Amino acid sequence: MKLRFFIIWIFCTSFVFSEVYISEIMYDPVGDEYDYEYIEIYGNATNISGWYFEGITFGFPDDVVISDYIVIANTLSEEGVDNDFLDRYNVSCVYDYGGSLLNSGENISLYDANGDVVDSVFYSSSWGGANDGNSLQLIDSGWQAAVPTPGGENIASDGIQYGWNETNNEGTNSQDTSLEVFLDDVLNLNVLYDKLFKVTNHAHVSGTTDEIFVMVLYNVSDEGNLLKQDVFNVTVNSYTTSGTGDYIFNETGNYTVCGAIVNASINDTNPENDFACKVVDVIDTSGITCNISLSIEFEDAEKQIFNDSESIGFYNVLSNESFVYEIRYWVEDLFGNIIKTPYATTNTNKKSYTPHLTEADEVMFIKSEITYLACNDTDLEDNYAEKMIIVKGEKNMGSAIEIIDIDLGTDGKAKFGEFIKARVNVYKGNTSKNSVTFWVEDDCEKISYITYSNIYSGYLWTEYTVPIRLKPNCGKGYDDGYYTLFVSGLDVNASERIEVGGITSTLCSSSSSSSGKKSTTSSAVSDSERIEPYELIEYVDEFSVDERVNQRLMLRNIDTLPHDFTVWSYVYRGSKSYSGERTENQKTYSLKPDEEKTIELTNGLFEISEGDYKYKVKIIKDDQKTEHELTEDIHFRDSELEILINAKKPTINKLYTLSKKHSDKINIYATIAEYEENLTLLLNTPDDIKLFIPDASKAKMEVELQKGKNTFIAELLFGDEVIDTEELIIYSDGEDIRGYESTADYFSSKKETEPDELYPEKTMIDLEEKEDNLMTGGAVTEIYVSSNEKIKKLIPLFILILVGCAGYILWKERKQN
Repeated sequence: MKLRFFIIWIFCTSFVFSEVYISEIMYDPVGDEYDYEYIEIYGNATNISGWYFEGITFGFPDDVVISDYIVIANTLSEEGVDNDFLDRYNVSCVYDYGGSLLNSGENISLYDANGDVVDSVFYSSSWGGANDGNSLQLIDSGWQAAVPTPGGENIASDGIQYGWNETNNEGTNSQDTSLEVFLDDVLNLNVLYDKLFKVTNHAHVSGTTDEIFVMVLYNVSDEGNLLKQDVFNVTVNSYTTSGTGDYIFNETGNYTVCGAIVNASINDTNPENDFACKVVDVIDTSGITCNISLSIEFEDAEKQIFNDSESIGFYNVLSNESFVYEIRYWVEDLFGNIIKTPYATTNTNKKSYTPHLTEADEVMFIKSEITYLACNDTDLEDNYAEKMIIVKGEKNMGSAIEIIDIDLGTDGKAKFGEFIKARVNVYKGNTSKNSVTFWVEDDCEKISYITYSNIYSGYLWTEYTVPIRLKPNCGKGYDDGYYTLFVSGLDVNASERIEVGGITSTLCSSSSSSSGKKSTTSSAVSDSERIEPYELIEYVDEFSVDERVNQRLMLRNIDTLPHDFTVWSYVYRGSKSYSGERTENQKTYSLKPDEEKTIELTNGLFEISEGDYKYKVKIIKDDQKTEHELTEDIHFRDSELEILINAKKPTINKLYTLSKKHSDKINIYATIAEYEENLTLLLNTPDDIKLFIPDASKAKMEVELQKGKNTFIAELLFGDEVIDTEELIIYSDGEDIRGYESTADYFSSKKETEPDELYPEKTMIDLEEKEDNLMTGGAVTEIYVSSNEKIKKLIPLFILILVGCAGYILWKERKQN
């Protein structure tokens, strides 16, 4: 740590830092590393109850005060057992963590109970300690590899500095990283600023790749009051402003933004420029009168005719750029069809568009409009602009796939278990094939699930975003590093390298309990490798008071036996439920061993007003009396404007099939209400994920059908946002396709003769809740009823008619007599 400048920064910004810090790391011990890894922290009379780590899985229990060194080991000491932690280090410890330390290096951060960073270290194997018997120790403000001293004072044993240290610059190349505040002097109220700093690598040579890791601790203050303190990590080649902190200034006035480089993967020879501060003035311009116009100018002002596949450069020009603004731009053909997806920008830098023709010549329009201005614009008529272009070329008979962008998050690196999003441009040429597949792999081993997409329109470029989910890697079978995203289909392929590292902690359970003791299990899978059985995914914490609350629960059966899970949810505050009866949406699901299922939980709201509430999900496994609970905060807002904006939001009106007979492949359909351009349908099937582009207000999707129960979940996406979901469940006996009305009777008849062969989910026989009719996705259930069943239903009516006719004939005979 650059101690001198760090102390100056603390003094200037009136920070109050804890005296607790990470003092020693044993990341690659000789022998069985999982038994001898440890992290040591040092502190002086500080209560660290509820503090926790990121990089390992561990949290301190209640009533813990640190007054010296505390060691947290990978495996607890056990006296009397040979070759354990106590025998090797002659130190006993009572805390153990989940996971393990990467031998190549990783970031280890210590947080206090409020979630603020106390200390953070990004160690590297280049610092030493790689299976050589040494640990990394903080000595004289620098990290050094030395003989391990867990629980005791760090002592230099060989005098060699491996990490960064401001006093250790002899014999190194001239390397320098700098930090500066990347903000204007005057900022706008209630605007998200997500590029606070600029980090520069001054030793970068053009044409080379450096990938220098830099950690920055920064804060935002207002007249001496600390408003935010956080850490960001970036990888720098030449320079970067992306992922360098964020803040929304919600009051006018003067603010101070400060930052300091506290860790780097190089030996920085110039610490003088590692600290930066700036005072900014935040103003409210929404009431200022303005008149701002928009126009479009080509890079070549005289040119209007372009060739196919030629890059067309253009600028969105504003008459006044002194106010915060947002511009949306897109491209349309002569008939008003959008051929380049609209994108929003907050700058007037050069934009480009590369046409891909479907005809010999084509007329197009580049269009843009101002969508936000931080002032009171008195004339909105000039907030729109367009330019006509003529493109000449010939029809391309071959297919093509272009990977435009891959969203890996703000740090440019995806975690195992996360969704990554690939934005692609696909052209279908003269081919009868429709399918395009997406996956991530290394050396022919897939580290992701496969996402499928179908393209039906020929000789047309289609641009859309595809989600691909990486496997969780809880067992750490895959190394951190670079992998390849593949896109394949239509007789062509495309690929791009991406960086993947770390795991999504919510998918893998913690090994430490509140007591700091490790639980024991007979399973061969350790606690750190075990997947959580219940998880709220993509949790939404804010709704309007007149919305229905929709959340998604991932339900996993991590056992080797089948189990039933009863699930329900509700919104409450205090002792009152605002979702009606607490078990209003209760349902039971049967899961086979190792099966996972995404469940949609929907709650209506009653007598609720604006404010903060709690959202609770309860799960009961089989007939157990103990309920598992998931509880989250949720906020409800009263916004008529929100209702107006979403009044015509596209939705899946119906998800259904017209097939009556079993086939290996059948078609299912989705009808879309309030259809708009740029919609995509993501269909989760029992085996994979498929992506479809709706044709107008209807989508036709080919799926594989299996015997028994088939569950299909459709998600409607607008851009990257999921705006609606619908579920379709189809039952098949291998010959007929059945809906709910005939399923219960049919399964009852099969119950005794072949219960385990085709129908292991016996709980389906006892379905009684009428909500299960919704499981057909709104399809007309009568289309699934066979002719024999229809005749059986009409028999009582025939008998009644016959009896009536016979009675009428007898009455007539008596009357005549």
